[in-house]
Amino acid sequence: MRKKSFKSALTVLLSLMMILVMFPANAFAMDGEGTKENPYEIAAASELYEFATKVNAGETTACAVLTADITISIDTNWTPIGNDSNQYNGIFDGGGHTITGLSVDIQSDNTIYAGLFGYIGEGGTIKNLSLADSKITCSGNRVYAGGVCGWNTGTIQNCYNTGDVSGTGTSSYGYVYAGGVCGWNTGTIQNCYNTGDVSGTGTSSYGYVYAGGVCGWNTGTIQNCYNTGEVSGASTSTFNPVNAGGVCGDNAGGTIQNCYNTGDVSGEGTQYVFVGGVCGTNENSATIINCYNTRDVSGTSSYGYVYAGGVCGANGNSATIINCYNTGDVSGTSSNGTVYAGGVCGYNRGDTTQNCYWLAGTADCGIGNLPGDTNAQSKTADEFASGEAAWLLNNGAVDGTQAFYQTCGVGLPQFSGETVYKVKKFKCPYDSIGTYIYSNTDKNVTGEHSYGEPEWNWSEDGTSCTVTFTCKNNPEHKETPQVSVTSAVKTPATCTESGVTTYTAAVEFNGQTYTDTKEVSVPATGHELKKTDAKEPTCTEDGNKEYWTCDTCDKYFSDENAETEIQLADTVIEATGHSYDNGKCTVCGEIDPDFKAVIIEGANGTWQKGTKDGLSFTSNATFADFQKVQVDGKDLDASNYTVKEGSTIVTLKAEYLETLSVGKHTLAIVSETGTAETEFTIKAAPASDDTQSPQTGDNSNMMLWITLMFIAVCGLTGAMIYGQKKKYVK
Repeated sequence: MRKKSFKSALTVLLSLMMILVMFPANAFAMDGEGTKENPYEIAAASELYEFATKVNAGETTACAVLTADITISIDTNWTPIGNDSNQYNGIFDGGGHTITGLSVDIQSDNTIYAGLFGYIGEGGTIKNLSLADSKITCSGNRVYAGGVCGWNTGTIQNCYNTGDVSGTGTSSYGYVYAGGVCGWNTGTIQNCYNTGDVSGTGTSSYGYVYAGGVCGWNTGTIQNCYNTGEVSGASTSTFNPVNAGGVCGDNAGGTIQNCYNTGDVSGEGTQYVFVGGVCGTNENSATIINCYNTRDVSGTSSYGYVYAGGVCGANGNSATIINCYNTGDVSGTSSNGTVYAGGVCGYNRGDTTQNCYWLAGTADCGIGNLPGDTNAQSKTADEFASGEAAWLLNNGAVDGTQAFYQTCGVGLPQFSGETVYKVKKFKCPYDSIGTYIYSNTDKNVTGEHSYGEPEWNWSEDGTSCTVTFTCKNNPEHKETPQVSVTSAVKTPATCTESGVTTYTAAVEFNGQTYTDTKEVSVPATGHELKKTDAKEPTCTEDGNKEYWTCDTCDKYFSDENAETEIQLADTVIEATGHSYDNGKCTVCGEIDPDFKAVIIEGANGTWQKGTKDGLSFTSNATFADFQKVQVDGKDLDASNYTVKEGSTIVTLKAEYLETLSVGKHTLAIVSETGTAETEFTIKAAPASDDTQSPQTGDNSNMMLWITLMFIAVCGLTGAMIYGQKKKYVK
């Protein structure tokens, strides 16, 4: 029983000692609870890593919001959030912020899901997020790579990526799905865009390549998205079909609506190559609606077929292309195979291509395998610019249901701007109705004038100009459109010589640009002098004489009338240099870097306890520079020593020396010009009858140990008494 009581008391004692020596650890975590109502708040890269760790450890429905822009170290290889067995199903709100420097480099024989997120489940949403200067590089058996995510079955909204995405299939049946926003999409992608380059490469047999500016493969919905980066697909082995599209590599049963591409698209392989400005392949009841491409599309095969189209490479399996157009060049080459190239579609397998248009001269026909198909019509550059193509693409709609808008007379159809109307045009002098034209107003156009050359009227100083166009058929009809005037310096005026400025007037009229110029002499500017006062030199800085500087010509003069030109070097008065005395400059007080403070008297001294006189030390540092005294590395209170001149004499008082332990100690005399150090020795007092225990040094922890011992004794005593009581009770 006593042994058990002793053990209990010992346990109490050890617990108390642990409490005394332990310090609380700081825990760092994101704000928020990770719920939809109270999401995690992410403001730093470390918190983004913490969030990724939580999700990848199983917290797949965690919600988060960025509260600041985040930059990830360029040397850090990011581990994507979520995978096929651990899908992300929370809400990640970028809050309009940007993640910069995301780098994913995965080389694996397994399936790869790469991006900021690896796999987004049906309940997952990524929104309001920007990825800048990202780089996604993957190589493996099957690769799903995108700036935002590798695979999406959820929703991606209001996101964009400005970095490059590349994927490589390295094994048999090693498929590659690479997209600027998402590699594979079965969910929804809305209001997103990509400006980085996207590439997919197959290096082994039977591996498909799908590369798209927004998405590599789509069976879901892509709306209101665009791409401006280059898209390329390549295969270096046989039986590796290549699918490359400005928006999507392969639209397999999905919908692409109100999307466009302005980046070059290319595909190169040994067998089938499908390339399109919007989509490489459109199949399985898929739909492309209200989309357009304005960049070059090219496909090359060393043996097999090439399907190249301004909108779609190949359209089939009940797929549909409606209200789309292309203005980019389309080309395809194959050494031993067949090429189908069209301004709208390379190969249409009898499925629907309706109300689509292409720029004349960019291809030989609208649909490669159906040259005479009127559902893909060519339009000239003037017909596109006039607004005619926009009107036709909208099927004449002007009630807000139309997809395309345009400023008539310039540009191309776009998804925002002015409504295009088809209106009647009256011939001059208003005696008969002419043909229909396209306008941004629904009112009839009254007049078809033939105007002569513009008449320019310049102001004397060239800063303003007006222009008049007079109708050849009716001289009373004049037009004075607004003129814009710009200026450019032909010969700059100097301080002493005049110059010439060329003014250019420009005006847009009836679809043409007219310009005129006027040259105006500009007088010499004269010097703009600024005085620099004389300044005396210092020990370290040069001084200068009085002089004047011209801000216009950057020349220097010795007089305020700029009559005598000088060089800046002529004004310089060199620094005087330091004048050191005993470690310090007598002029500026600068410390002499070569001066060393030392103990010149009293070094290694000895003092015996019981001695009445103190112990003196002398530093070679000047008394005026003295700062403090240290013993054993600690500042000494001024009451424990005296200090006086000559050079600096410090005497430790006997009362203080008595408090020191027997043995060696260090002394430091600290001055502005340095610290002089030495050792000194304290000896014990001579032996006597009236002896007492010597001081052994610092006793600052004595009370703590007395307290601990008291608690321990109390604990032991209490335990023993308790044990005795239990014994007697028994």
